[in-house]
Amino acid sequence: MRKILPEASMSTDGIPSASFTPPVIAPTVNVSRSKAQTSVRDASARACDQAAGSSAWREAGQNYDVCNMNLAEMEKMTTQLYEAGSISLFDKAVLTFDPTQVPVNGQQLGEDSIRLTKGDAQGRRDWIKEFELQKARAESLGETRNAAVDARMLEVLRRVKAGGAPALNLAV
Repeated sequence: MRKILPEASMSTDGIPSASFTPPVIAPTVNVSRSKAQTSVRDASARACDQAAGSSAWREAGQNYDVCNMNLAEMEKMTTQLYEAGSISLFDKAVLTFDPTQVPVNGQQLGEDSIRLTKGDAQGRRDWIKEFELQKARAESLGETRNAAVDARMLEVLRRVKAGGAPALNLAV
């Protein structure tokens, strides 16, 4: 027979509150980053930072050219990195999001109306340049959260390009 604890000692999900210990999260010190940038980095970069020696980065850098790839290749690359635990699901979603598939006022938008860089006939483009321009645009509009997300995507892309080594230009 189960012993039922008084309601006062139960958490909202039915687990006795005395047995719940919140995880310990070490504080991150990023003096040069804004609060939004630190939040984005903390939320999506843990897996990337913890997998610093991962061969998934090296393999991605050998198999994909982030300065000349299309969304189908981006999907394959990010799936590989996500399954290896090197990037978060959020990182994967942002890098592979295709806004041309989302109708606006009942119409599909063209690639040229959304992207800031020009792709070739197969949709290949320089994704580092694309995210640099997106980040600059977000900063010029005062969209600090979007700029922080774009900076995070640049960090991932530069790391792939470097073949696994953390990119040296991480200033956000």
